[in-house]
Amino acid sequence: MSTRNLSYEVSRCFWRMVQDSVQEQADTFRAHRYNLETEWKNTFPRLRELDRNELFEKGKDDILDHLADLSRIQPHTWEANMVERLWKEMSNPVVDDIYLPAAQGTTASNFNTRADIRLRQWANKELPRLSIQSGWEVLLGNFASALQPHSKDKQADLFAALKEEVIKQCRNQHVALADSVDKLRVIQMNTLEDRAVTSTHQWDDAVKFMETTLTAQLKAAQEQNHTMVGPGATERWLYWQSKSKEQSDRDATVQELNKLLEANKDHAERLVADELTTVRKNLETRGVSVQDPFINETWKHMYREHFLMRSLANMQECKKAFYHRELATSQLHCDDVVLFWRIQRMLHITGNALRQQIESSEARQLAKQVKQILDSLSHNTEMKQQLITGRQVELAEELKGVRSIQEKLDSFIASLQDEKRS
Repeated sequence: MSTRNLSYEVSRCFWRMVQDSVQEQADTFRAHRYNLETEWKNTFPRLRELDRNELFEKGKDDILDHLADLSRIQPHTWEANMVERLWKEMSNPVVDDIYLPAAQGTTASNFNTRADIRLRQWANKELPRLSIQSGWEVLLGNFASALQPHSKDKQADLFAALKEEVIKQCRNQHVALADSVDKLRVIQMNTLEDRAVTSTHQWDDAVKFMETTLTAQLKAAQEQNHTMVGPGATERWLYWQSKSKEQSDRDATVQELNKLLEANKDHAERLVADELTTVRKNLETRGVSVQDPFINETWKHMYREHFLMRSLANMQECKKAFYHRELATSQLHCDDVVLFWRIQRMLHITGNALRQQIESSEARQLAKQVKQILDSLSHNTEMKQQLITGRQVELAEELKGVRSIQEKLDSFIASLQDEKRS
C-alpha cells in the first residue's frame, strides 16, 4: 500500500468516525428535542414558544397598554379614592395632634383658638406634602389594580415580578413638584379658615363624619388597651391564657388611674406630680413597682379612650343643633362638629385638586417613568432573568437552545455527506 493510499484510508476512517459521532449527538439532541416539544404541547397547549427576551417585550407591551386604562376611571371614583386615602393617613394626626389638645380648652373661644393654631401649623408644613404623596399612592394603586389579570391567563404569573418591579421603581423615583405643593397649601389653608356651616345638610354630614371617625378611633383604642393589660379573667379561664409581667403591672396601674377618672370626669390630658406620686405609692402597697414614665404612658392610652367616649356622647347632643347654633356653641359645646366639617370640606376640595393634577400632569409623569424603567430593564440581562421566570420560559429557552444545536449538527452532517460525494 502506497503512502498516498494509506493517507487516504486514514482520512476516510477519521471522517467516518467524526460523522458517526456527530450523527450520534444529532440523534441525542433530536430525541431530547422531541421530549421537550412533547412536554410543551401537553403543558402549554395553544401557546407560542417565546423566549425570555420575547416574553419581556410582551410583558412590556402589556404594561404600557394598561396605562391607558387609567383614563377610563371616572372623576368621582378618583376623588372618592383620594379622600379615602387621605383620611386614612390623616385621621390619627387630626385626632391626636389637633382635636384632643384643642379640647383641653375650657371655653369655645379657647377651643377654637387652639384648633386654629394647630390647623394652620399642620396645613403649612405636613399637610400639602402628605396630600401629594397620598395622591401619588392612589395613582400607583389604580395602576397596580389595572395590571392585575382579570382572567385565568397562564402567562399572567410570568409578568407578576416585572410588574411589581415597575411599581416599586415608580414609587421610589417619584418627586413632588415644589409648585404643586405650594398651590395645594394655599387651597388647603383657605379652605380650613372657612368655618361657616351654611345648611343643615352640611351639619348632618359633619356629624356623621365625626361619629364615624371617633367610633373607629375608639374601637382601635379599646383593642390597643386590651392588648396592653392582657386577657381578662374569663379569657384566661376559657382559653388558657395568662398575663405577662408587664401586662399585670399595666392592669394594676389602670385600676389606680381609673380612680382618678371616676373622681373627675373632666380630668386634664396630663397627670400632675401629686397624682403621679399617689398612684405610684398606691401601687407599691400592692407590691407593684413602676416608674413615672410607665404611669404616664398607661395614662395616655387610658385618657385617649376616655376622651373619645366623652366626645361621642357629647356629639349625640349636637346632632340636631344646627338651628340652635348659639346654644350649640355656648352650652352644648359643638365647636368640634364645626372643626370636623372644616376638615371634611378640606378633604373633598383636596381630592378634587389632586384629581385635576393627576389628569393634567401626574398621569403623564407616570407614563414617562414607566417607559424609562422598562427601557432600562430591557438592556439588563440579569434583571430579566430575575423578573421573567417559570417553567414556561425555561422550557422555551431550552427548546431554542436544543434546536439551534441540532440545526448546526444537521448542517455539519450535510456538509460531510456533500464532501464525501464529491
